[in-house]
Amino acid sequence: MNYATGVLITAFIVSCLIGKYDQLASLLMALYVLLMIFLIHIPRAAESSNDMLNIFRNIMVIGALLMYAKAFAKDRFIA
Repeated sequence: MNYATGVLITAFIVSCLIGKYDQLASLLMALYVLLMIFLIHIPRAAESSNDMLNIFRNIMVIGALLMYAKAFAKDRFIA
C-alpha cells in the first residue's frame, strides 16, 4: 500500500506542476484518500484515538483536493 500511495502522490504533484490532467488527478487523489479512510482508519479507530485524528486529517485533505480541483486546476478535463 505504501508504494501505491507514493506513486499516486508523485503523479498528482507532477500533474499539478505540468498543468495537464490536474483536475482529474486531484479528484482521483481525493477518491484514494476517501478509500483509505474507509479501509484503513475506520477499522483501526475502534482501538486507538490516534486513528480518529487521522480520519479528521484525511477529511481536511479531501476538502483541499476538491477545492483545488474546482478553483485552481488549469486543465478542465472533467468539467
